[in-house]
Amino acid sequence: MATNILKNASNVKPKKQGKRGIAVNETPYRNFGGHNYTEGQEQAANPSKYTICVDYLAITLTGFLFHSSHEAPKALNFGDIELKRMGGGTRHYENRYQVKVKEEPFAVLLTTPRKGGALEASRPDFSEMKLENHILYRGGWERALQEVIQATGLHFYHVTRLDIALDSYSALNIFQQHQRGELRKIGRAKYSHHYDSAGRLSGADWGSRSSDKHLTAYRVGARVEIENKAYRTHFWKANGLSDTEAVQRLELKLKAKAVRRIVQADTGEVGAHFDRLNDSAFLAGIMKAHFARWFEFRIPDPAQKNVSRWKKANIIDWQSIEAVQMERLTTTRKPNKVWAAKRCATKLMEDNGKGYIPQAVKGYLIEHGERALKGDLWRTAEKSVEAYLKANFPFLLPATVVPGIVSNMRKVVGREYAKQLNDDVLADLPRRLAYAVANQHGAGAWFHRKALNQVAV
Repeated sequence: MATNILKNASNVKPKKQGKRGIAVNETPYRNFGGHNYTEGQEQAANPSKYTICVDYLAITLTGFLFHSSHEAPKALNFGDIELKRMGGGTRHYENRYQVKVKEEPFAVLLTTPRKGGALEASRPDFSEMKLENHILYRGGWERALQEVIQATGLHFYHVTRLDIALDSYSALNIFQQHQRGELRKIGRAKYSHHYDSAGRLSGADWGSRSSDKHLTAYRVGARVEIENKAYRTHFWKANGLSDTEAVQRLELKLKAKAVRRIVQADTGEVGAHFDRLNDSAFLAGIMKAHFARWFEFRIPDPAQKNVSRWKKANIIDWQSIEAVQMERLTTTRKPNKVWAAKRCATKLMEDNGKGYIPQAVKGYLIEHGERALKGDLWRTAEKSVEAYLKANFPFLLPATVVPGIVSNMRKVVGREYAKQLNDDVLADLPRRLAYAVANQHGAGAWFHRKALNQVAV
């Protein structure tokens, strides 16, 4: 793959050639102002087949900058980070702010859910941030985003929308081969073609725009001048696609539900955190997982009537991008144990302040607080906890979870009785139970990351 060599200053030594060739991997900016793309930069020594990057990113945040529109200031300053209020709001949010980092536009922040709306009733602490497109074509944007979130005191909740762009010289060849009958598509996804005035294939749409995921293909190189996005040409040249006019794009558009269906095969972690989205292998893994059984083709074989036995067409060389192995959860597939444990821990953290778990435990211990919990009594306690969780907890729990919960309760409670426990200890029980569930299934590190981004934790 191409070397990430584009720099923002002439006195910066180029890094050694890498394999992945994602977004332009510049040295972190001393001054984030301006585009800082240098002219006449060196091109990658080995032309690449592909470049891959995020082309659109919107994330949901939790927390409050202020509690109502009456309190909304015209500007907020956090050192080098400045928020300036923009005119009007959106359908769901009352206020819009332009986020600038060292005086350069970085993102747009939507905040304060509209009064009387469903969002205001369910999550009044929600905000949404969309990054400027040119920022996503720079190295280190994820670190800058983390700094903005920390400066404002908000917390990352999830990815709301993610568009991944896979650029090459041959994206439209897939659809042309299908038109000629050289490939047969697999699955029920609908798609349409688009043609220019000369009758040449100019693009295609795969799937429904209203669904959780949608794929579009088009001649992106021809749009650079029209859309005034010259930074894309610098990105392509720096990553080995020197004939920028001929660049074609496969762009996968994912909504929040589609992002949450991604499971990393090695860790079992569900979804995607923005801090991994500047990793080309990670992005390729997401695309590959979503393309499986949805955007696939087979090579027709007249001698074989069973289509499932036709050879699978290798329409994208995932190995050259070193795609991370991932899986995609379907709506009907039962979750694995790690996924179930994480959902269980997430629910416990969300309910941390509601009080029903501490009250239930307190009531149980008051009833049995005159006796030490040991021997046969622990088996009784285990059965009681299991019955309570099955009756009150909506998620499917792996069979090994309950003993882990009881063991954790023994460490916390020990030989103490309910009357000796203070409210702080009881209030912390849901979090401790959540950690026990996560740690029992090898997701302790995930829990700590999750806890850091939970307002209630």
